[in-house]
Amino acid sequence: MPQPSTLPAESLFKGFIRAYHVGTHTADVQLAASPRETIPAVRVATHIHAADAVVDRECTVLFFGAANCQDALVIGVQGALPSGGGGGVTDHGALTGLGDDDHAQYALLAGRAGGQWLIGGTASGGNLTLQSTAHATRGRVYVVDDLQLLADNLRGSDGTNRVQLAPASPHILLTGNPRIDGYLAIATPPDPTILLKAAKTEAALGALYGAYLLPIVQTSGGICVGIGGLATDSGAAVGDRAYTRGLLFAARHSAVDTIQAVQGGYLSAETISGAGNVTVSVAGLYVFAGLAANVNVAQSDGIWIRNFGKALVVTACGLRIDDQTAAGTNYILTLGPATPYMRLLGGADPAANQTNLYLKEGTNLRHVRVYDDGTRKYLILV
Repeated sequence: MPQPSTLPAESLFKGFIRAYHVGTHTADVQLAASPRETIPAVRVATHIHAADAVVDRECTVLFFGAANCQDALVIGVQGALPSGGGGGVTDHGALTGLGDDDHAQYALLAGRAGGQWLIGGTASGGNLTLQSTAHATRGRVYVVDDLQLLADNLRGSDGTNRVQLAPASPHILLTGNPRIDGYLAIATPPDPTILLKAAKTEAALGALYGAYLLPIVQTSGGICVGIGGLATDSGAAVGDRAYTRGLLFAARHSAVDTIQAVQGGYLSAETISGAGNVTVSVAGLYVFAGLAANVNVAQSDGIWIRNFGKALVVTACGLRIDDQTAAGTNYILTLGPATPYMRLLGGADPAANQTNLYLKEGTNLRHVRVYDDGTRKYLILV
């Protein structure tokens, strides 16, 4: 039943807040005129924020009638800051429901169920810019998890598309001049001692290339190099550094099946239909040793062929050159200057008492022939 009161109707009284109830926005109030009694659950005016209903603060209570002392309203709290004229709170942190995700138009930094989009603009060509710091010295923008590009493009600061990703081959397309200051590994774990390392195992392939280069020079007078490089040593010769090799290849046969050939180097110089004439030479192998005039060299070898003879080798051949069958003159071997020290002809078998060998005698190139005296045969120079 309503608690009876002897207070006159519609009266204002000074009181003190003894407790505040957030869920009902009510307060237990003790009137200054009745210090021994506390009126429970007195309504608090809606313009008074919960943060202002501090225990022991003075308050002003309006009673609407004497029949029920709970028919009252706290209309003011002393010590609270102004509400801004229109009511409500002035401290954003005092708002209730800040953890509620009910504003989908704003980014939720703590994360949103189902994910969320950050859109930079609404007009054509609008951008979204992420900057690490407002300071002049920039930091980094970190991406913790996998980064998936829906547009499949990475552009440089000039707007040029530099990296293009695609679900079909070619999966990665680079535009420009890539530079690698460290080492590059292809289909194999990186090795800091090897600048470029490629390893790939495939079954049922007709051919597998570790590297296939196809440079094209389109200007006249240019030099086109399939593979070019320079190995330069420095410091004292220690261990393997006693050797500097410009090119090192090894073909290794390790399968249990029988194969036809193992070739450490395979060189092919080709001309194709419609190409211009070659005025100097088509050389399968061109060897040149550039030696400094002030460097002492114990021995200079254009080609050094080590011993090929092993216990299980049936026939060992240090140098093998097939017969030459050009439309004009055929030389299997020519050694020396314009008038060579030795020349070996090819293209056909020699006639009786003839050979395909020529040797230099003085300044003249002599033909090595066979003289038959009926008893034995002699080699003579003609």
